[in-house]
Amino acid sequence: MEDDRTPEADETALERLRRRYAEGELTDEQFERTLETTGDTDYRGRAAGA
Repeated sequence: MEDDRTPEADETALERLRRRYAEGELTDEQFERTLETTGDTDYRGRAAGA
C-alpha cells in the first residue's frame, strides 16, 4: 500500500503557520493574530521574545 500523503498533510496547524511565516507568506501581524486564535500561549511567549 502506497502512502499518498504529502509532507504538508502531516503538518500540524502550528507547524504550517511557522513554515508560512518563515517563508514570508505571512506578515508579523498576520502571524501574531493567527497565534492568538490557536491558543498556543507557550509558543506566543517564545515568538514575542519572552
